[in-house]
Amino acid sequence: MLALDGLLDSIMRKIPKERVVIITSLRADDDYVEEFCTYRSLNCYRGSLENVFDRFAAAATVYSSDWYIRINGDSIALLDEVFEQFEQMVLNNSEADLFSTVGSGLPSGLHFEAVSKELLKQTTLDADSVGISDYEKEHVFPAFYNRASNPARFTIAPWVFAGELDFSLDTARDLQNRRVLSEHSFTIRSLSDIPVAAKKISEVPFSPFSGTYGPLVIAEIGGNHEGSYEKALSLVELAITTEVDAVKLQLYSPDLLVNATLDPDRHAHFANFTLTPEQNVELLRRIRSSGKLTCASVWSLEELSIYEEYVDIIKVGSGDFDDYSMLAAIAKSDKPIILSTGLSDYKEVTAVISYLVEDEQVPAGRLSLLQCTSMYPIPPVEANLAVMDLFRHSFGISVGYSDHTVGIEALALAAACGAEVLEFHFSDDTKNCSFRDHLVSLDADDTSTLLSRIANTQTLLGSKQKSLTLLEEVRLHPTSFRKGLYLKNRVSAGDIISKDELITLRPRKGLAPVDAKLLIGAKALQNIDALAVLDWSMFEVDGFSSVIE
Repeated sequence: MLALDGLLDSIMRKIPKERVVIITSLRADDDYVEEFCTYRSLNCYRGSLENVFDRFAAAATVYSSDWYIRINGDSIALLDEVFEQFEQMVLNNSEADLFSTVGSGLPSGLHFEAVSKELLKQTTLDADSVGISDYEKEHVFPAFYNRASNPARFTIAPWVFAGELDFSLDTARDLQNRRVLSEHSFTIRSLSDIPVAAKKISEVPFSPFSGTYGPLVIAEIGGNHEGSYEKALSLVELAITTEVDAVKLQLYSPDLLVNATLDPDRHAHFANFTLTPEQNVELLRRIRSSGKLTCASVWSLEELSIYEEYVDIIKVGSGDFDDYSMLAAIAKSDKPIILSTGLSDYKEVTAVISYLVEDEQVPAGRLSLLQCTSMYPIPPVEANLAVMDLFRHSFGISVGYSDHTVGIEALALAAACGAEVLEFHFSDDTKNCSFRDHLVSLDADDTSTLLSRIANTQTLLGSKQKSLTLLEEVRLHPTSFRKGLYLKNRVSAGDIISKDELITLRPRKGLAPVDAKLLIGAKALQNIDALAVLDWSMFEVDGFSSVIE
């Protein structure tokens, strides 16, 4: 709501308040938005949650206009130059039925789109008769782009484009960008403000261990492909349909992992679960092409040299945690490094972190330390999530949790405990496969449920700032819940107020309970009725001016 307040301030410098409409859904959670509008005396329209186009079009039937401008709620401002250019284009191009900054070079989150009432009406009729696509329902303006006969584009100076800068509010990175600007009390109102904002944002390091919902969420294929490339590809394809941030592989060959002489059975097991380097590279390429991050445990120096260029995040598994030759090689990359601490005690963890940070000069921001117990599955008693606090306070680095329990509870709780990385095994069948890892895995539905829980957790956690909330303010609770200071009985002019004359009662009107220490001993300057609202003009208080000032 604070972000919406800032956006409204920007909008209402150009558009009269009575011409601004906040459009939200009928979902109970959005009652909050309606209360905000009531408190701010703003127009509010509520409609379909699933069909945003219908919500927009229906609102337009209630609020008549020649043009309808859509500013997303996750935008950051209505830029002065853009609105002024829109006004000029409307005056100079009477045949235009749509205006848009999309493709102009403006960063996402600053776009401006406007549709004429004629095009909106025609598109709405089309939607009623032949329907529109799900994409059009969700994003609204593509429906108008697809039907516009004379669209007009804004001309924005090319220097405005600020690389990959994104001012929308879709990811944790976007939220951090917004917070950076807020902490600098920086408001974007003009094109010239954008490069300044970009510089401020670039000066604040961003953790690589941040995901769409807060923590970086990693779905690990691991050995669940059981040696089949087709199965591995199928699992990758399924994982990338979810909203996880990264998909993880385990990259190894049996001869570089297990001593076949000492443990032939384990060597044979890994031989059956091994994919070729070419197959692994294809899987990594597929993950990247989907827009997900690639993560991998690479279990030998030789294989690290093969796969490093294809891996965005390197994972050091619990079995390799104290392999200093691997740690040294991994440290030389510029990749984020995640370390699982299964099988380790605090002394070992301290030694490894000290080695990486002090000896290998790995920046602390590149490291994330995961609580992990190396069993499949583990009982809840061995999850030991509280260890994350120990790691966080001891080492000052990112912490997280690598899960081997059954179900999502441990992962959801880890997110609530501040885990910045969550890793879990991923499968398409968690119940009917004999290989142990499937039992401790999540499937696509489980993953969706987990991410929903994490998103809700982030909402519940809120910010670390303690202040009066919007609803407390909107509902006037500081007045109705807090007590005011009153007189029990009527007093006459000249009476001296004693402690016994005072009582505190709801609501808070006039003086507050904290004012009692000044009021005791004060002289009434007029007759005052019992329980009347009090103010300082009614009393003569010794030292009043110096105390109050």
